Amino acid sequence: MVAKSNVRGAVPNLMTKHVLKEEAAAAFSRALRRDERILVAVSGGPDSMALLALLVEWMGATLHAVTVDHGLRKESSIEAQTVAETCRNIGVQHTILSWKGDKPSSGLQQAARDARYAILCDFARAQNFTCITTAHHADDQAETVLMRLTSGSGISGLAGMKVEGERFETNRNEMATAVRHIRPLLRFSKAQLISSCKARGINFVNDPSNDNPSFERVRVRRIMESLAFEGLNHERLLRLADRAAIAEEALEHAAENFFSSQPIGPDPEYAVINWNQLCKEPKAIRQRVITKTLKLVSQASFVEKLERMEFLIEEIDAFYRDGKSLKRSIGHWIINLSRSGKMTIHAAPIRQRGKKR
Repeated sequence: MVAKSNVRGAVPNLMTKHVLKEEAAAAFSRALRRDERILVAVSGGPDSMALLALLVEWMGATLHAVTVDHGLRKESSIEAQTVAETCRNIGVQHTILSWKGDKPSSGLQQAARDARYAILCDFARAQNFTCITTAHHADDQAETVLMRLTSGSGISGLAGMKVEGERFETNRNEMATAVRHIRPLLRFSKAQLISSCKARGINFVNDPSNDNPSFERVRVRRIMESLAFEGLNHERLLRLADRAAIAEEALEHAAENFFSSQPIGPDPEYAVINWNQLCKEPKAIRQRVITKTLKLVSQASFVEKLERMEFLIEEIDAFYRDGKSLKRSIGHWIINLSRSGKMTIHAAPIRQRGKKR
């Protein structure tokens, strides 16, 4: 479905004062530089089309737009061409990239998301773009917080999406160079972005998968209507994210202060931690120091469930109190705690990888 606010082929009016222009400019100025090479992900929906239009108004047509065609719907190629046509009309370079290969029968939405970011990161690195921008907005943030709340996330998860982060995706290659990921519209609602498109006469499409209840985010979106009636509305979920982000910053700062004082050792894949000192810190800090160390020695590829890390810290605490040594594997890494309180973290021998204790 295409918005009726513009006929295909007409040149959108982006040069006069329109909805969100000044507000978006302020948001862009906080997260981006006008002179950097920006790659903007544009699906053709109202969110990303609004991002495209607002970025052009802020910095001109020097950015580059990319549409990832997942090939999951027969209309997707037509939608990608519609984006390409809009970009031609406003003088923005545009590239269509495709998700090749077999598609999974389950977990399709997550697989498509992973593939999209891998494709975007590969293209950004190959073309020397400094960052990727996406059109995540306040409604997305509220849904994300609720999804993470229902899945049992900790403070980090409840803080929601960040305006700026890093991505490493290249087939999960742990040596990949990080790409900045900017979400400049997290403070704007979807309704505002739709109004922004209509005010500018910008074509956009509506993806029917956004109404498909087989996807978790769609189900959560529908639940939110009932929760809002009980008082847990978008505004309060966003406030929860803000408060969690403040707590997250404080915890991360405390963990970083301890972490920076710890010798890592001459081998970048071998870390040493003084548990006699770390055990004096609150549990949340102990857990973060271990997690940060694992990410350091694995060059950011380490990922583990929160429950597993919580159990590991409890186990380490118990063995330390009893004056016992401990050896545990987590992912591809071995943690050793001696009776004297010296902890080492290093890569597991290849033959042991995949085994957990």
